[in-house]
Amino acid sequence: MHIDGRSVFGVNADDYDRIRPDYPADWIARHLGPIATGQTALDIGCGTGKLGRTLSSLGFDTLGVEPDARMAAVATTGGLPVEVTPFERWDPGARRFDVVACGQAWHWLDPASRARRTARCMVRGGRLLLVWHMGTHPVDVSDALAEVYRNFAARESAIDDEVREPTDRPTEGDTDPREGVDGPPEDSPIDLGLFTSELRDEGFHGIRQEAVPWSRRYSAQEWRQLLSTESGHLSLPPEQRDRLLDAVQQCVAGMPDGGLRVDYDCILLTAIAIGYPGEATEAERLRTYSTTSVATAE
Repeated sequence: MHIDGRSVFGVNADDYDRIRPDYPADWIARHLGPIATGQTALDIGCGTGKLGRTLSSLGFDTLGVEPDARMAAVATTGGLPVEVTPFERWDPGARRFDVVACGQAWHWLDPASRARRTARCMVRGGRLLLVWHMGTHPVDVSDALAEVYRNFAARESAIDDEVREPTDRPTEGDTDPREGVDGPPEDSPIDLGLFTSELRDEGFHGIRQEAVPWSRRYSAQEWRQLLSTESGHLSLPPEQRDRLLDAVQQCVAGMPDGGLRVDYDCILLTAIAIGYPGEATEAERLRTYSTTSVATAE
């Protein structure tokens, strides 16, 4: 169920909110189509509310579900109401949502139930939006950083394969020529083929994939902050993590302009829900959520 892994992100919740990539509203709006007044959205694994805030800015009455109270507190401070519980234990009651979104988190959910539970909290014709940012470096930058991690691993016996530069992955991925999307690296937990199959099994249709390229430049300090929000680095003992991040920051500071560029693909997987019997009434569906507190679901 991955719950232990999900719990690490709240250690640096403020840095996570500040340094992790955003979800531009124009990208999201293009995949959701026309938005009617009063439509509702659910952000699964909302974290600090980055995607949920984007949905709210587009006019959705948005609710977040998040297992980590520290992340949820940041989201609520930013105006997103959150129910604090793992999605696997969350009870939507009679609520059904026009849009369900999940940014950087679908692969953390229980694969045996995530598609089914999602389908059952959506209206017929509701839109599902799964989003990931996946980045790579130019070859020279990637090589320099990989050397830092190799040297560190040789000195520190506790480091394992999961603690590495987050863009240091095999460059070959699955490609689906019908969609024109380069898939994630083969060792990535982001398996678009598996996710698509799961969704089809639960009646989702109109499934589409798209990759939107974009780039961002990070200073040495910003790159350190970003790594401090990444699960592999957070799994290290604090003193060991600091030594590794010191070495990475020193490496990046020595690069031209004292920083590095990441070339991202924003990968979007969208689908339409078939709906289930017993959908909520219009009044239930348009329920207004309080934006003043974090609710903890029992």
